[in-house]
Amino acid sequence: MTMARHRVLGIGFGGVGLLEKRVDRVLGFSTATGPRWRKTALILGCAVAVVTSCSRGVPPLRDNPIHAERERKAKESAVIRSLSPKQVAELERTVAAKPDDLATRAKLLEFDAASGDYVLGKDKTVPARRAHILWLIANHPGHELAGSWGARIFPTDNDRDADPFGYAQAKALWLQTVKKPSVPTAVLANASTFFQVADKPLAEELLLRAQALEPDKKWSVRLGHLYYEVLMGSTASMPMGVIRSVNLADLGAHQNLTTCAPIELPTPGTAPWPVSRRWARHYHPRPRWAGGSLSVSIPG
Repeated sequence: MTMARHRVLGIGFGGVGLLEKRVDRVLGFSTATGPRWRKTALILGCAVAVVTSCSRGVPPLRDNPIHAERERKAKESAVIRSLSPKQVAELERTVAAKPDDLATRAKLLEFDAASGDYVLGKDKTVPARRAHILWLIANHPGHELAGSWGARIFPTDNDRDADPFGYAQAKALWLQTVKKPSVPTAVLANASTFFQVADKPLAEELLLRAQALEPDKKWSVRLGHLYYEVLMGSTASMPMGVIRSVNLADLGAHQNLTTCAPIELPTPGTAPWPVSRRWARHYHPRPRWAGGSLSVSIPG
């Protein structure tokens, strides 16, 4: 009995009988040649397969629906942000005639937040935003638009278009709304988003109420984000999770944190994902508010 062994690039092949002949033929060690008609048939068969495949053509690739939706929204946002004063006035007239046209109202809020100051000026943008936001809170507090970035009003100059007068009005409306019996969790979530910058204890209270009504991990994630902002001393909104303004006095209070397991907090300017996910899923610390100071106990 004979054994054929060959090693190519560190891979071993071996076999006897038909396998031996196959190995030798593939690796080119066999001197035997097959009938000419068999080779001719093989060549013709390959040629037919190639011609048939080419004649059918390649079907076009389908667009990724998620990517396509992102591109659509990006193009739509670009159009909204480049509106002229005349176009903005036309949209305002549309909303005045049809107050429940939330799609048009959303365009106006996006324009005001992104381009209002540059196109219309702050003196016109701030009261225009205020009117839309107050209307949303009073009429559709549970709609996703009421919890969007554009539906926030900021009381201090740490954020653009600060409007302390409008914030006080909106706060009164939100407090009146969340005190109603059988408040939906969507309303509590939107109210918490509104207060997340300026009144973090109230934002936490609203999230805990929503979590009690509808147990779900999404509330833990939201609480994780809130606690991250608290511990970093953030005093402004955080687009893309970036800390832009910090209260050093609050950061000093965080030196008194007691923990059974060492953790690394991110530095200002970084996204909140590492801390918020870890806390939301494993620790879920509960801050204790006392006279403006904060202490947190994290189980090990």
